[in-house]
Amino acid sequence: MCCLYNNKHILVSSSLVFFRKYSVLSKQSNKIDFLLTNFDTRQCTRLNSLTLLDIDKTELDRVLPLISLSIQFYHASHRVLILPLSKVIMKWNLQQLHLINESYITTILSWPIPCPLNHLTIDTCTYTEFMYILGHSPFLRTFTMKNCIGMNSAHSIDVSYSQLTSLIINFCYLSFKNLNLLLSYTPSITYLKLIIYEAEMDSLFDGSPWEEFIQTKLPFLNKFHFCFRHTIQKNSEKYISIDSLINQYRTPFWLDKKNV
Repeated sequence: MCCLYNNKHILVSSSLVFFRKYSVLSKQSNKIDFLLTNFDTRQCTRLNSLTLLDIDKTELDRVLPLISLSIQFYHASHRVLILPLSKVIMKWNLQQLHLINESYITTILSWPIPCPLNHLTIDTCTYTEFMYILGHSPFLRTFTMKNCIGMNSAHSIDVSYSQLTSLIINFCYLSFKNLNLLLSYTPSITYLKLIIYEAEMDSLFDGSPWEEFIQTKLPFLNKFHFCFRHTIQKNSEKYISIDSLINQYRTPFWLDKKNV
């Protein structure tokens, strides 16, 4: 099914996307409101995924139950939306929630207990939030975040969350010590993706500590994606050639067991 609005086609199938544009020249009518008024989403009996760009509470209340919900925020004023979002998660038994450009989620969202989500995407996450979310989300399988902050080795506690199988940190600034602490809480992950920025030439690059850590703390890990970004200065006392870094990942563990 396809509808035409403002010379733009909007395709309605098993996934529906609503676009909202703002004009600084004049107050335009709410395009999402227009669509929801003139198009009954309940007719989309196969609709299970919805992406909304900068919506408000009334718009969220008018969409039908979904399995997956993705919201991209552009304006801080729309944080008011987060309040009814807690009810939506439980009412719809939502399985996937993706909040783009939204950080510190537990400070603005009353986290439902127990939370039914199995996929969660947010921006910056604090260490306290990370532990709280995992501790109250028994069905969470995939957790994607931009970065985790506020970590300290003194936070170490004897607990693990075996439900999580996939962890992705797209802008990681953690030290090797703090990163290991974070990962020690998720021993059952099978997929790990880390994009590390401005890392020092220390054990973060060293394949040997990673080899030891994976074997002892992440026994089920079978797929991982490491990306290290660092400016190398040849005249620096800490200069290490690219070849020497690569050679650290040419041991039998990486080549034979992990098929690097």
